[in-house]
Amino acid sequence: MLRQSSVALKNNERFEGFGIELIHELSLMLGFNYTFELQLDNAYGSFNRKTNEWNGMIRKLLDEVTCALDFVSVHRAVRSVHCTM
Repeated sequence: MLRQSSVALKNNERFEGFGIELIHELSLMLGFNYTFELQLDNAYGSFNRKTNEWNGMIRKLLDEVTCALDFVSVHRAVRSVHCTM
């Protein structure tokens, strides 16, 4: 969730909530770095049955990202994406 503030926040400090805190604690325990990004086009991922391709966040995951956090809409995509650390 985006954090509300009277000053401009940037990078990971823009976000707050359980998922954010969980990733932060895991990063301290396991020693990895992370950067949260907004999906600016709001395309979180849908599967095109004609092309057999994903779009949005899921496409980005498949192309370049190691792991993503989205508690709302990963249900079907989980079968296609495997996160590793």
